[in-house]
Amino acid sequence: MNKDQLIERDLKKALKEAGLNPDAFDMAMAKIKRDTITVDEAHGTTSGTRKAVEAFRKEHAGLFPSDYRDSTKSLEQIERERDKRRFGTSTIDHPL
Repeated sequence: MNKDQLIERDLKKALKEAGLNPDAFDMAMAKIKRDTITVDEAHGTTSGTRKAVEAFRKEHAGLFPSDYRDSTKSLEQIERERDKRRFGTSTIDHPL
């Protein structure tokens, strides 16, 4: 893979993980600033992609959900954690 392909691959992955609206994907790939991304072609790795995505996310927050789903957790676990942050306890454990 060449430098541009490595950057594209890692940006796509980072944008997907950040929860970017799929309809905005092409626009994001065109507008995201790549000057902070460095490439080690010998090892096929990049650095700075997450930083570039976070900067893009700050500028275009409406393209990302405010609380995107962490796919490593169940919806119930996410709701419990959200409720604990909001109310100090889980409403799932203590129904109204």
